[in-house]
Amino acid sequence: AEEVVTEQQPVRVQESPPPQRQRGVLLVEDEEQVRLMTEVMLTRLGFIPLCAGDGAEALDLFRQHGDDIDLVVCDLTMPQMDGWQTLAALREIAPQLPVVMTSGYDESMVMTTGREHYPQVFLQKPFRKEELGAAIEVACRRTQSVDEVIDTGS
Repeated sequence: AEEVVTEQQPVRVQESPPPQRQRGVLLVEDEEQVRLMTEVMLTRLGFIPLCAGDGAEALDLFRQHGDDIDLVVCDLTMPQMDGWQTLAALREIAPQLPVVMTSGYDESMVMTTGREHYPQVFLQKPFRKEELGAAIEVACRRTQSVDEVIDTGS
């Protein structure tokens, strides 16, 4: 058998964009199965998940690794410190931090007016990987453009 040699195209290094750091996501979810499933989704979407089982743990992780965290995905209903309390505490540390709030409850029940802090995006459970990815992108865009932040009616 005759070996066929094919000419390979040269790699043009100078045209490739600089490598982007993978974005870190702080995942706050008290239900272990949901946390593990969401962690897998985040990894497959190309993010580096850092997982917390409750709001207090999330705050500790953010204080330790804040420079590596670009976004938070936080469950609303958790024992001790719920999603609203976690969101408020995180915004005290990092006011511009993009947050996706998740809940099994309907958005109209959850996103009521009269709160000091709101997430950039609400994502109803259960959600698919594509929906999570889209919510994260919207949250990051809304952080960059203050005009798009959810109108609280005040």
